[in-house]
Amino acid sequence: MPDFEKLTLYREKSTVHRFAELGDGEGEEQVMEIRSNWLTIPIKLADHTYNCVVRGQNMAATLCFTGFVVDQFRRDPGMVHEAKDIDWESLWIRRLSSYESTYNPASWVSIHLDEEEVFSSGEDGKTGSFAISVYHPTPNKPTRLSYFLRLSADILEALTMTEFLHRVQNMIDVDSIISTPITPAQIATARNRKKDLMEQIAFFEAAQKVTYSPERPYFN
Repeated sequence: MPDFEKLTLYREKSTVHRFAELGDGEGEEQVMEIRSNWLTIPIKLADHTYNCVVRGQNMAATLCFTGFVVDQFRRDPGMVHEAKDIDWESLWIRRLSSYESTYNPASWVSIHLDEEEVFSSGEDGKTGSFAISVYHPTPNKPTRLSYFLRLSADILEALTMTEFLHRVQNMIDVDSIISTPITPAQIATARNRKKDLMEQIAFFEAAQKVTYSPERPYFN
């Protein structure tokens, strides 16, 4: 039977998790991190300890679906090696109440094992919760906290622009945008703003060591 070590839930709120002073650690000491809504489950088997991450649109969905994940791997530990073959979609649909499926159709969850996605209930999961880590290049050349905060702001704004443009496209597809106050000028401005943000994000990623967990946010 697998040993499920400490479970940690990160609430749906973006914060700077840690900022270490220079000299507190050796080498590539992780010094800054921003976290959002996800739950980690270290699953200890005889051959390896797997880092399982369950993400969700809200805390209730994350916690409830994690129960299914834990039960599944406790019942058959060997399925950790074949996690993509599990019918997670059916388990997710079973978790949804009639109220949530009717009035909150955007609700989503995803599962990741050792940073590889094994299930996502929808595209929204790709723009949901994530963690950013940035490292000092050298002890004598620290990355400024203000630069990291600007990167975080750029990423969150780019995701907001992405969501807005997706909504616009959906309204265009069903011919309902004419009934909204959204103008062609606003749409063009949003596209240009997203383009500028993506260039700034790419520039920072090229200049600094940046890692994402479980994966880089989905901006398309």
